[in-house]
Amino acid sequence: MLSNPLHNHPITKFVFWLLMVVTIYLMLIPAKEVPNVLIFWDKLQHSLCFAVLSCAGLYAYTKKPKVIFVGLSIYGALIEVMQATFTTTRHGEWLDWVADNVGIVLVLLIYSLIEKKCQNSA
Repeated sequence: MLSNPLHNHPITKFVFWLLMVVTIYLMLIPAKEVPNVLIFWDKLQHSLCFAVLSCAGLYAYTKKPKVIFVGLSIYGALIEVMQATFTTTRHGEWLDWVADNVGIVLVLLIYSLIEKKCQNSA
């Protein structure tokens, strides 16, 4: 496992949970209120957002990568359900959830390659 003094540190856990709150806020507010700088191709937004969440989660909870990846996938699905049921300006789309998982899987693949390289060099 990669060693870093910020792994599993309370600050990284705080940052991870702050990002989770910001993510759900941005995904549930009316679309016209989302800052213009964050508006570009929707599916890419979802993938990037969940890739960042995955990286932050891995830093915050280094020893629980499977929990992070599965938990974030469920989180993405719940956001889509909430968009479909609790908002009038957002629409839950299963393709958004697929895009969330693309970001998660990309980070998982990179993480797995780094872990494998570290194990081989040890």
